[in-house]
Amino acid sequence: MEQPGKRRFGVSIDERLAQNLDLLATRLSTTRSSLVERALEEFIHDRLHIIIPHECEGVLIVKHPAELAGRVSSVVEKYNDIALLGLHFHTSDGKCVRMLHVRGNSTRITEFERRLREAGAEMTRYLVIRPPITQH
Repeated sequence: MEQPGKRRFGVSIDERLAQNLDLLATRLSTTRSSLVERALEEFIHDRLHIIIPHECEGVLIVKHPAELAGRVSSVVEKYNDIALLGLHFHTSDGKCVRMLHVRGNSTRITEFERRLREAGAEMTRYLVIRPPITQH
């Protein structure tokens, strides 16, 4: 039976992911549905800047192979109007990780993240630290 204010729908996911979801739900003494709902809330929250253009501020984490440092640095320099401050370190397996404080138009931040992936970033993750004033 559905709960008021909830909508049921089916989703197919990879078996490995499903097993990990089951294990996590057990360890946290919660349900798979609550974990999926929380994950979706966080995912959508972090991407509202794509849906609703606004002035945005957050931290952009970028991981890339060390041999692409020059290419990634070139992209960062082109976006120095929104990339305000950065930290660069290396992981134990030799990958570069950059943490960038970004502030500006959400469309430009989205473009910046896309350009970093095009330059060879293996992973980008934008964490909102100041959400849009108007959220739907």
